[in-house]
Amino acid sequence: YSGHSPSMRFHAIHTIGSLGINAGGPSRTVPNLCDQLLSSEKDVDLTILTGADKRFGANVMPKLTPVVSSHSNTSRAFRTLLNERIDNIAAKGQRQLILHDHGQWLAVNRASASIARKYDLKRIVTPRGMLTPWAMSHQYTKKKLAWLLFGRRDFHDATLLHATSEMEACELRDLGARQPIAVIPNGVETLPDSQICEKPKCVLFLSRIHVVKGVSELVEAWRSLSPGGWNLILAGPDEGRLLDQLELTPTDNITYVGQVEGEQKWKLMRDASVFVLPSHSENFGVVVAEALMAGTPVIATHGTPWKSLVDRDCGWWIPMNVDSLKETLKTAMQVDQASLQAMGQRGRTHAIESFGWPSIGQQMAAVYSWMLGLGDMPDCVQLR
Repeated sequence: YSGHSPSMRFHAIHTIGSLGINAGGPSRTVPNLCDQLLSSEKDVDLTILTGADKRFGANVMPKLTPVVSSHSNTSRAFRTLLNERIDNIAAKGQRQLILHDHGQWLAVNRASASIARKYDLKRIVTPRGMLTPWAMSHQYTKKKLAWLLFGRRDFHDATLLHATSEMEACELRDLGARQPIAVIPNGVETLPDSQICEKPKCVLFLSRIHVVKGVSELVEAWRSLSPGGWNLILAGPDEGRLLDQLELTPTDNITYVGQVEGEQKWKLMRDASVFVLPSHSENFGVVVAEALMAGTPVIATHGTPWKSLVDRDCGWWIPMNVDSLKETLKTAMQVDQASLQAMGQRGRTHAIESFGWPSIGQQMAAVYSWMLGLGDMPDCVQLR
């Protein structure tokens, strides 16, 4: 462990199941949030505690924040590691400590709840989409049993819940949450403006290839359109070999490019005429914010919290079904390039104003301070 400063007033330990490159949005947003806090807030020190699940590939490592990985993904191993970290922090003279737990059902989440009760620590929980209605109904019997055995207690014992959208906050209240909820979105990297005069006729999907992301419905809608001259690009890790079941053929005009990162990802987003995320359920959907930052209009579904696409005239927000996808894709592909680029520029302005990391880091630091009695209640916190 490094990075300690005696002047820091409190320490936050972030616990997350995986930082693996294929583990989804949280593996990127959590390190970015922690790095932002360390680079801009003098009163907080941080550690990320994570698992070592090889299924998700190598970890996405933050630039500034120390990461401690457990070599076993059991609740007992995580509790042992958490105990060691807490003892280490106390030995350095830091008395104020907060746990920030990401997720709900995993062993690391159970360990975080257990340790918080043991030491009477303040604990903030960011469910990361694991408590949406769709997620709760997926593998319902298993989730119901886990909720009765430990999930409900761990959920209600949290000092504060962090929702990344108003929609997610309402869903948490529907689950019976009585504690304060902080509504703070995920952030995205601010990119330099890079308008492309003539984009290829391309619709891009970039996320995990998974049933929750609506990939099957997207492919069905695309096939029914037979859009001449247009190509659908699918990018992201194929979980459970879903694409094998869809049996793509050359006549589909669908190209799968696999997992993409860094500049390759941003180039795909900039080059696309339209981005689509037809998820059944998203607590946020960081790829939507990234597509907007890249200046590309977006099609998203009502399972995502992206009504602002319509409010800011930078995309479409539609019901999640094949017919709606088909009609909206058809509409989007009939819009002229100049109008699509104007929508993209409005989306980019929206992303810069709403999802910049500095503002998000400031809000989270203020929440930590308030939870520990070191500051006033931030405007982002809802008591009921």
